[in-house]
Amino acid sequence: MTKDINVKVLQPYSFYESLKNDKDLTEWINELNKIYYQSYRAEEYLKKFGAQLVRNYTELLKGYKDISPTNRCIYLNCWTNLEINRHKSEKGINDFDSKVENFVEEVWEILKNKKGKHCNRDKSLFTKEHVNIRKDLLDFCTNRDILRKSNGVYSYGKLNEWISKMYKKYIDDNYCKTYEDILDIYDENDSPLKIADNCTLYDIHATFPYFGVRHIISFWEHRIRSISNCKKHGNAGFYVPPDPEVLDSDDVSSSPILIKITITAFTIVSIFSFGLILYKFSPFGFWLHKNIINKYKIGVDNEEEKNILSKETLYLNFLNSGKSDHHISYHPV
Repeated sequence: MTKDINVKVLQPYSFYESLKNDKDLTEWINELNKIYYQSYRAEEYLKKFGAQLVRNYTELLKGYKDISPTNRCIYLNCWTNLEINRHKSEKGINDFDSKVENFVEEVWEILKNKKGKHCNRDKSLFTKEHVNIRKDLLDFCTNRDILRKSNGVYSYGKLNEWISKMYKKYIDDNYCKTYEDILDIYDENDSPLKIADNCTLYDIHATFPYFGVRHIISFWEHRIRSISNCKKHGNAGFYVPPDPEVLDSDDVSSSPILIKITITAFTIVSIFSFGLILYKFSPFGFWLHKNIINKYKIGVDNEEEKNILSKETLYLNFLNSGKSDHHISYHPV
């Protein structure tokens, strides 16, 4: 029996919990003071924040190998941005370019130069809510990639059940209403809803795969290819599918009508191709050509001869009938 999926036992959960840990920071405050002399004059909450950043950058980024280095860096940026938002909110700081941001940018740059790690600072201007949405999507994609490599620990059925559950979490709950402001504010490549080409709500199929050889995909479950298509569906509820004629071709993964047409056309082409091959290269084709088709040709030729003879006979009759109408005669005077 394969296991049920519990994401709390996977590394993304424990890694982020370690990033948030603010205990036993004395060693890291001393390290901060060594690399950044201005920290002596910083306020206490900034020192603590800076110490966490030093620890997270120098120690935690090196571990948790189940998570790709790229995703570890994104996690660190998500944590940093959420902490900046928290401290500014608690201190009543409304400035866009505040001392909190300046402190973080300076410490981060020193860490990059001194420690030789390659984790760039993400300065995207996401709100707290949008950072949380981005981090949540990152959790899913990182867990998905780990589960993909689980080597039989989880059955395809369990994996597909989990993928389907997560798909419904992101797409179904409020039928895209959560993302309306994001779609209005950001372009796709700058959006918190896109982390990578295979981790983006702008490409549903790439982000929510099905495991196993046979891909049994519900038509309505994958009816939108991109979160940007939410606007096309308006306020339609998930459990009441819109009329098929309303949907654009870009919104539908696979239409039953289109599938039937494709199958029918493919069947006709296959039968024609098979018949052509059979006629050209098989003994049956040779026999068919020799006996039936040749007989047909002979029959056609005979019929044509009959038609020609018939026409010639009619022509001679016509000439003869013409001659009988003209007589040379004389009358005695």
